[in-house]
Amino acid sequence: MLPDSVEYIENGAFRGSRFESVRLPAGLKHLGKEAFLGCDKLRSISIPPSVRLVMNETFRDCSELRSVELSPDTTFIGDMAFYYCIRLNQINLGRSLVSIGASAFEECLSLKEVQIPGTTRAICTRAFYRAGLKNVRIPMSVVSVGVWAFRCNFLNNAYVYPQTRIHNSAFYPNTKVTVLSDMPKEEGGGVLGRLKKLFRQMGHVRGAIGEGGALP
Repeated sequence: MLPDSVEYIENGAFRGSRFESVRLPAGLKHLGKEAFLGCDKLRSISIPPSVRLVMNETFRDCSELRSVELSPDTTFIGDMAFYYCIRLNQINLGRSLVSIGASAFEECLSLKEVQIPGTTRAICTRAFYRAGLKNVRIPMSVVSVGVWAFRCNFLNNAYVYPQTRIHNSAFYPNTKVTVLSDMPKEEGGGVLGRLKKLFRQMGHVRGAIGEGGALP
């Protein structure tokens, strides 16, 4: 248990420690890079509202970590922040998240569901690579989805909006990608026609868009 007076945790402060739980003080303002890297006995953690940034590799290789409660005001999850947290099965990404870093949840094999908040702008390279996700809905706020961001072996369905820039290797090849639209349907399939053209320009579509905007 850390004293309530602690406001700053240095980079690598608890790296490789063997504790199973830790209570972060309510007044904590900064959680450094690699602060809990390799804490392979840590099972759960709650991050106080005063911490808005989860830095690079903060919880990397915490192989027993099962649940994480982020601050609802978290705006940034850094690169490899939860890399190889293979038992992580529950995380609330809050309501203010702007960016999910590269490989942030890579190899989170037990993570089967995640709700990406409507404030998110960027999902970086390999963000959920080989995670256990089965379905994902990418909100309209997302501007870009990086290379292999959702290259998940068990991902069945992905739902995206046409204005989002999606790398052509963002999803596992067998994933069904459905294009959503908040625009009214036009006569003659005008909406689908525009979506088809857009995705072909991006190099993402390998075939025609079918009824309902589903990609093969």
